[in-house]
Amino acid sequence: MYLYETYDILVKNNIITRDIPNYITDNLKYPLRPYQKEALERYLYYKDDDSNKVLPEHLLYNMATGSGKTLLMAAIILEKYHQGERNFIFFVNNDNILTKTRANFLDSGSNKYLFADKIVINNCVVNIREVSDFSDSINNSINIVFTTIQKLHQDLNTPRENRLSYEQFEDISVVLLADEAHHLNAGLNKNEKSDNSSWTATIEAIQASAEKSSLFEFTATIDLNDKSIAQKYKNHLLYRYDLKRFRLDKYSKDVLFHLVDSDTNNRMLQGIIISQYRKKVALKNGLNIKPLVMFKSKKINDNQENLNSFLEMLENLNEENLKMQRDMAKTGILKNAFDFFDSQSISDINLIKELQDDFREERLLLIDG
Repeated sequence: MYLYETYDILVKNNIITRDIPNYITDNLKYPLRPYQKEALERYLYYKDDDSNKVLPEHLLYNMATGSGKTLLMAAIILEKYHQGERNFIFFVNNDNILTKTRANFLDSGSNKYLFADKIVINNCVVNIREVSDFSDSINNSINIVFTTIQKLHQDLNTPRENRLSYEQFEDISVVLLADEAHHLNAGLNKNEKSDNSSWTATIEAIQASAEKSSLFEFTATIDLNDKSIAQKYKNHLLYRYDLKRFRLDKYSKDVLFHLVDSDTNNRMLQGIIISQYRKKVALKNGLNIKPLVMFKSKKINDNQENLNSFLEMLENLNEENLKMQRDMAKTGILKNAFDFFDSQSISDINLIKELQDDFREERLLLIDG
């Protein structure tokens, strides 16, 4: 049984019912949603739960994209500060998320900022500071290093002045916050997992070096079918709030799935036909929108080949191709699209011309990362 399943039972039996302390709620800009409260309540219970707690402290939150994991991180930062922690490292796999999270935690003038205008804990004003390492940490502040997992790995394993080093952790306590944490387990072969070249080994080395450490991981994606990952997180996965629950709770937009059991070209063609349908419906209702279509390859090496196939398919598109699509469209959104085109007197010839113009090469973008 996973840790979160044990805690599901505790929640169901009203054993985990903790009020969120004022030093958290008063210092957040936004109120916590019910599922975020439960996620935090689980930690507040866990920190005193000797029967399930594992040291060093290491917990994983598996929560749907868009469900507000960063606000939960902010709440945990306040809780850990109240516990006496002053040194934090936020790390992720790419710079884009790093920029966004800096605004969430540091830029009080941004509408993305997640803390109250003035953070007050134990009658003292608390500042949030970005630092490059912990040599200049201030005791009455939240000192945060923002970094990528790649840079963290590089800094620690090739020491330089004014950068984090393993020696710094020997006399301090540190809280590690890992976003998009599934990347910590991706792309590592068996040899890498057991030596100092892996990112996982870097995090474990920090925990081994630090006087005291806590690791909080956050991800929307975790493959519990992978036995090694399942075993790794069995005693650490504290809370799961998947996309299905997020949607049923009506916090997410309703997602429409159109499944196509066909080759790549047919899937791409149906994608742009449906996109054109969305565009036409919007125009009919006075909305000038430009729908976005993304084709994702299984491997980066397939991207260019798929782009070439798309352009060739588009160039050679003819009425017979559309007739085949009409014959396949018995129900669902594809049939709705063709019915709409017919109702608007859009012939197949005109539809082909529109598709070839709207999806011409200069309007396409190839992204490999």
